[in-house]
Amino acid sequence: MENFCLYLIIGLAFAGLACVNIARIRLAKISAENTKCKLPDYDSRRRRAYVLRYIGYGLTIVALILLLLISN
Repeated sequence: MENFCLYLIIGLAFAGLACVNIARIRLAKISAENTKCKLPDYDSRRRRAYVLRYIGYGLTIVALILLLLISN
């Protein structure tokens, strides 16, 4: 059971890091598209990318806290 929890926590941490990286790629893509032409929904796209980024940070922090609690 302890191994399952450990694998679940590691998966949660990787999911958080993946969310952060996907959000960074989206932000770069949105910025590049906006320099070519003004996007009408630039602010909403940017806001969604930032929300995804902070969800990723939250998942990673929760995984690290759970890892600390389980290891003790």
